[in-house]
Amino acid sequence: MKVIEKQNKKKQDILDEILPLMDEDGIENITIRDICDAAEISVGSFYHYFGSKEGIYEELFRQMDNYFLGKEPMICDGNNTLEMLERFARCYFDNAIKWGYYCNRAILLNSLEESSFLHHSMRRPFYRILHQIVTRGIELGQMRDDLTAPEIESMLLILLRGYGLAWAKGMPENTHEQLFLKQIELFITSLYAENC
Repeated sequence: MKVIEKQNKKKQDILDEILPLMDEDGIENITIRDICDAAEISVGSFYHYFGSKEGIYEELFRQMDNYFLGKEPMICDGNNTLEMLERFARCYFDNAIKWGYYCNRAILLNSLEESSFLHHSMRRPFYRILHQIVTRGIELGQMRDDLTAPEIESMLLILLRGYGLAWAKGMPENTHEQLFLKQIELFITSLYAENC
């Protein structure tokens, strides 16, 4: 195994120990020492791989972006904006379930901080893909013309984040997926131009 692959694996192993801690106690309630004890690493190793607690967010955002990059061909397939937005939303929720409530909460709070360099950057593939879908829908005349692309993107992200947290928190098993899909469909349908 190459050195970089070993480092990436070790970083993922540490992150795999961090996620349950975040889900149990919330990132604000765990210390670097707690993380190191759970991952059986030294404090120096933690700082080598993450640099700080902020580095945990950076890694989670990087993984989310890589996930969406891998799914981009499937998400953006075709010319039907509704279907593309539904696939984007589904991928968002698949990620939310994988990470759990407190991890999603921490990411949400971090991404909403104006001072954060991670805040809503179009350089991030996650936002670029969503912007591409919405812009394409507007250009094809499939989206309402009384809303801008950033307004549509913002509204969809608010809905996704809210349902993502509710789903990760543990909505009743037999209702969360159907409710999510119905709400997303209703919202996305409301964005369609009248002639579609």
